[in-house]
Amino acid sequence: MNINTMNNTQNINQIEYINQILENQADHNKGADVNTRAAGFSVADNHDPNDFQNPKKAAVSESTNSPKLWEPACEAFLDQHIFLSKDADLQDTYTFINEQLTNLSEGYQNYRVFAEECKTVGYFLDETREGCYRIQCFKFEGNLGVNCTRLNGDSLAVCSLWSQLKQKLHEDNYYTDKFLAEAAETEDEDIFGPEDDDLDLDSFKYLDFARDEAFVSKMVEDILDVNVGTHALMLLKFNFQNEKNLQIVTDKFAQKLFDNTTERLSEGNVPLPVAVCAAHILTKMVAQAAITVTVEQISNILEAAEQWCFENNPSKTIVPTASQEAAFLLTDLIPRALELSGDIDENNVREHIQDIQNRTDFDTIRDATEAILLAEN
Repeated sequence: MNINTMNNTQNINQIEYINQILENQADHNKGADVNTRAAGFSVADNHDPNDFQNPKKAAVSESTNSPKLWEPACEAFLDQHIFLSKDADLQDTYTFINEQLTNLSEGYQNYRVFAEECKTVGYFLDETREGCYRIQCFKFEGNLGVNCTRLNGDSLAVCSLWSQLKQKLHEDNYYTDKFLAEAAETEDEDIFGPEDDDLDLDSFKYLDFARDEAFVSKMVEDILDVNVGTHALMLLKFNFQNEKNLQIVTDKFAQKLFDNTTERLSEGNVPLPVAVCAAHILTKMVAQAAITVTVEQISNILEAAEQWCFENNPSKTIVPTASQEAAFLLTDLIPRALELSGDIDENNVREHIQDIQNRTDFDTIRDATEAILLAEN
């Protein structure tokens, strides 16, 4: 066999190998919609709607309901990932992952569960950054693992989430991180020297709204800009953790901020980070500022709360269409908003609250609506 023949044979073998990988990946993605395939998902057609919301239901105990695990044909299809310990139980691990995702989001569920595939898709808000992620268990060459993929948003937010989740998995012995293990052995060695207790970390962490009120005014206006509005909302929400910043906005921009935030929230198809940040901002303004709330604004808040209180299971999108955080905060601020409003149709408000109570997937929101309904009696 001459050199050219050998080269041709090698090229054919390589092409056949690549085609086999692509065919395997195509089989994995079969049945997914166009947007899902673009992101490399596999979405089952027969999900139990109740499984989307309860992380506990991710633990399928019956062997007949064993999950349809992703089995990548090649490690190149994985993104940030780890391999679990040999004795790690799949269902227990997946349940633990969802519990930690809730804990890392201040106790709220801002994600959607696909229990049959041991896959979770959600948003993580990390100070002034937000990112959409997919966490998915997989099996590769007989080993179980967990893969993390950034679907949208800031990669630093998703990396922060993944780093914290890995640490929790390591601490509970689901896998061993050699770097964390080595760090634990040398944790008594302070290579940076003693900390300066007099250092004011807040002076670096937060903006100083008092230094540039024109910038604050622009952020309030930018809320209505679909291109930069999400970032403006996140900056305001995060910097409200500084009491001085919150006081400046409450004193000088409260009404405009409330009006613009409510208007942005009422727009159709706002992403989850917008709904969450808007809910936090409206809660602060209603609780602390001297503002006027219109009947239309209360209606918009109630409609947004209802929109985010349950998962739209027939929806083709795999990103979460429910947010426990946004829906709870929006529902919880209604009594105070009613006090700040003028004439209001109490029957209309009661009907909205009842609808939220009937449709919500979350116990905390159901309890909040119950408290409102009881207070009206």
